[in-house]
Amino acid sequence: MEVVKNLDIKRYMGNWYEIASFPSFFQPKKGENTSAFYTLNEDGTVHVLNVTFVNGKKVSIEGTAYKADPKSDEAKLKVKFYVPPFLPIIPVTGDYWVLYIDEDYQYVLVGGPTKKYLWILCRQKHMDEEIYNMLEQKAKDLGYDVSKLHKTPQSDSRPEGEDVPQDKGIWWIKSLFGNRFSSCASGSVVNVSLCIVISIPEVQWNMCIDE
Repeated sequence: MEVVKNLDIKRYMGNWYEIASFPSFFQPKKGENTSAFYTLNEDGTVHVLNVTFVNGKKVSIEGTAYKADPKSDEAKLKVKFYVPPFLPIIPVTGDYWVLYIDEDYQYVLVGGPTKKYLWILCRQKHMDEEIYNMLEQKAKDLGYDVSKLHKTPQSDSRPEGEDVPQDKGIWWIKSLFGNRFSSCASGSVVNVSLCIVISIPEVQWNMCIDE
């Protein structure tokens, strides 16, 4: 699959708003005002901060991005996060391929080799429909099932500051176990015993948690 070559990583830094994406288990299902902020580290890697809001609470996760092959001119990156957010000790590594970016670095199409994940990002909270349709068509031409694209709600203003309630990561368990965990969590005492092994091309990790 063809990807962007000779990506100017310095120009790529800064804030990107999520316009649309394929729903995935490692993102809150009802996330709004989702964005990613990239900062270049001294060693050439990229610090990643993903932020979204669920029911008025801020959810965030941090990670590191780096070139999969330092000698290649292709924009095929790896992103490593540590999960779950409330106990960040387990490394999760995924593919981050820049499939298309405009000359002014204002909007971008990001995916991966198995086509199970796709993101449309923009420097602005809202994207012209003509540009969106163009990016959607490019994804379709690359073999992505664009019917799975879900547009991310972006309001003109979002909660900011230290007073915004923080979600410490319970959403992450809910995203895996759904209503069964929600009904359990409604009691006064929650006992969680998890032993999970997940292996898919973009995300591979093992974990066991007792709480």
